[in-house]
Amino acid sequence: MIEFVPNLTSRLHFIKITSDWQKDIELQHCMSVFENHVYGIVSQYNRIQENIKIRTEDGEIQPPRPCSSCQAGLDIYYYTLTWDKLKEIFKIFSRLMNEMRKASGSISINFNNDYKLIQRRINHLFAEFDKDVRDEFEHPSLKPRRTGNIVEWGSLYIDPIGNIRALVGEKKFAVVKQDHIEKLINLWISLIDLFITNFSDKRPTTELIQLKKQVEDNIDSLVEEYLTHRQNQRNKEANDLLHRMTMLDLYLSREGLSLDPGVMNKLYSVLWGNVQEPPMSDSCGS
Repeated sequence: MIEFVPNLTSRLHFIKITSDWQKDIELQHCMSVFENHVYGIVSQYNRIQENIKIRTEDGEIQPPRPCSSCQAGLDIYYYTLTWDKLKEIFKIFSRLMNEMRKASGSISINFNNDYKLIQRRINHLFAEFDKDVRDEFEHPSLKPRRTGNIVEWGSLYIDPIGNIRALVGEKKFAVVKQDHIEKLINLWISLIDLFITNFSDKRPTTELIQLKKQVEDNIDSLVEEYLTHRQNQRNKEANDLLHRMTMLDLYLSREGLSLDPGVMNKLYSVLWGNVQEPPMSDSCGS
C-alpha cells in the first residue's frame, strides 16, 4: 500500500513564472488536474492491492472475497485508463511549457535543461504502458491466449510483492507495479520542485518531506520531552515545544504535506490529558 501522496499544487499559488499571468494560471490548472490523476492512480493501486491481499495484518491466510477476481479486473481496467489519461494531460502540459519557454525571456537555461530531463523521464515511464492494452480494454476482442493446449481468458499473474500482469486479450497484458507508483510520485515531486526552486524562495518539497518524516519518526520522544518539562514545572519550555509543533503542523499542512493525523493526536492527547477539570461543587445551594 502507498500511504503518502503529497498535495503539492497549492505550493505554486502566487508564483510568477512568466509575464503572462493567464498562461501561468493555465499551466497551474493543468498541473492541478495532473496531480488529481496521480492521486487517482495511487488510489486505484491501493484498491487493487487490498483486493488481492490473501493475508490479514496478523499474517493469517484469509479466504478470497466474493467476486474478488472480477473486482480486481475492473480496478485494473480503471487503473490502466487513468494512466492513459495522465499521459494525455502531460501532453497538454508539455505543449503549454513549450509555448511559455519560447515566449518568455525569464526562463533560464538551467531550468530548461532540468525540465527536459524530467520530461524525458516522465515520458519514459509512460512508455511502459502500451496503448494497445488500453484499446483492448475499451474495444475488447475477447480473444484468448493460447499456449499449446492451454487456453486462457483474463488470467492474473501476481508476484510475491504484489506486482500484477493481467491478461487483457490474446497477447496483451496490463501491468500493475509498485515501482511505477514510486517513480510517478518522485517525478511529480521533482517537477514541482523545479518550479519552486526557480521561481520562489520556498523550501524544496524534498526538504519538507524529510522534516515531516523526522517529526513523525520522533513523535514519541517529543511527547516524552513535553511530559518531562511539565513534570518538572518547566512550563515555558513545555509551551514553547507545543507552540513549535503546532506551528510546524500548520506550516506543513499549508504546503500540502500534513503530518499523519495519529502523530499530532499523540501530542494533543497528552496536552488534554494534563488539563484538570474544575472541581465539582458539593453544595446544592442554600
